[in-house]
Amino acid sequence: MTVCGSLDRKENNIDRLTYLKRICYEGELLPNYDVLCKLQHSHMFHIPFENLDVHSKTEISLNLKNIFEKVIHRHRGGFCYELNYLFYSLLIEIGFDVKLISASVYDHHSKKNGPEYDHLAMLVQIDRKTYLVDVGFGESSILPLDIGIPSIQSDTRFEYIIEHLDFDSMILSVLHEGQKVPMYLFSVPEHAIEDFASMCVFHQTSDESPFTKRKLITLPIDHGRVSIKGDKLKVTSNGQVISERVIESSEEYDKLLQQYFYFK
Repeated sequence: MTVCGSLDRKENNIDRLTYLKRICYEGELLPNYDVLCKLQHSHMFHIPFENLDVHSKTEISLNLKNIFEKVIHRHRGGFCYELNYLFYSLLIEIGFDVKLISASVYDHHSKKNGPEYDHLAMLVQIDRKTYLVDVGFGESSILPLDIGIPSIQSDTRFEYIIEHLDFDSMILSVLHEGQKVPMYLFSVPEHAIEDFASMCVFHQTSDESPFTKRKLITLPIDHGRVSIKGDKLKVTSNGQVISERVIESSEEYDKLLQQYFYFK
């Protein structure tokens, strides 16, 4: 895999130490598989997937400086274009061989995949193996997935399978009760962050976007997940709902953001 410069290293300029403090990471920083796993796990357990800016009509840009300020300094989350681009910049800073890729999310109502650039993910090459890395899909694998393995892979919480459709295209599915549930179709070619600009606007403004329909914020926790969808808080553990209730006020909503999702 050749990194073609979607992010110019000279223009990266992220504050690595502040980023690592934000995700509570204190390990070594070598571009190897073990470090990648620990970084991805730490990122996903400390930075939520959320679309609150969409509902407050706050513009989401693909400017790395703005994303860093929002997610790292202001202790917010974001959606795929923000979170995966931010994590990509950290991996570049550490020295990983990583590229941005396009994915099309599977719509379980229409039984079709979305358009090109519907989702942003990454491929990372380590020791001649290529891994799908995604910290911006909500309920996705908390560990890298080897795209060269045609059999089931586990992230210790769920099981996944990657199937090759042709030389450049693959589909990621999660296994639920023994059945494959498609998540998204992705392609191998590298893309620049600018390629995702139009779909980033679409997902903030279009009535057809799933992100404009209701507020969503979610974060994995030990053995489960905590989420706010619309006005409901739900906590799961080992695949079972252990708590679900309606949020009664905006004040309570703000307190829950601080309690569960690290908002300041």
